[in-house]
Amino acid sequence: MISRRAFLRYAVAAGAGLRMLVPVGRRLAAAPANPVVDLDLAMTLGGFCEATYVQLDSPGTFRVPSGYDLVAKFTGTDQQHMTAPFGFIAESAAAVVIAFRGTQTTTEWITNADFGYTSYPFAPGAGYSHAGFLGIYASMRGQIIAVLRKLPGSKQLYLTGHSLGAALSTLHALDAAVNTPFHSLTLYNFASPRVGDGRFAVRYDQTIGTSIRFVNAEDIVPRLPTTTTGYRHVKAPWTFSTQTGSRDGNHALTTYLAGVRKAQGR
Repeated sequence: MISRRAFLRYAVAAGAGLRMLVPVGRRLAAAPANPVVDLDLAMTLGGFCEATYVQLDSPGTFRVPSGYDLVAKFTGTDQQHMTAPFGFIAESAAAVVIAFRGTQTTTEWITNADFGYTSYPFAPGAGYSHAGFLGIYASMRGQIIAVLRKLPGSKQLYLTGHSLGAALSTLHALDAAVNTPFHSLTLYNFASPRVGDGRFAVRYDQTIGTSIRFVNAEDIVPRLPTTTTGYRHVKAPWTFSTQTGSRDGNHALTTYLAGVRKAQGR
């Protein structure tokens, strides 16, 4: 892991810092409209995210969403060195879904996080990523990759997660695209923080075809770690605005799914 000061020198040299020089007003004025997304798919994958929380909190009632069979569960080790369920892999006749668990409401995990950096080791030329997120992902990676290499690569692979789980799904997406037989990969996640530097974002955007980050403009988590520390988001935000009156409420998965339902006209 490298120091923050050393990383900032690297980021500027690599061109990742150029975005920080653009005035805020110009960035906002140039913000693109929301991309076209499959809102029904977003709700389906949101259901998978909900199931990851049930898997942790009420394992006796945990079930994968209808139409899918459970292939495997996986565990991860967090920054407090606690090992716990972190998601599952499910399969249908046409698709495989990997859902990563995050934090349901509290935003303390991100506001108190150490934003240190480390090289992303699973794809060449992918720059640096968040050391804490990558450490958690690395603790579960072997379990996931071993299962994927046994499944039909001709199936559609969907990746999803909320909060910390969204960060993990992003780290996995690039890994899966480079190191598994799946050639058709789609990521829809919710409330993701930034996970890497400019080189990581460029490598990711060039590699992953369909990638959507659902973002509540009132949620603090997608604004962290800040761009002043060299971080940059991967593509592509689908933004809505819901103010619940609390920081945790703005971040909650229920708030995100309500935003999608509203866009559906429901």
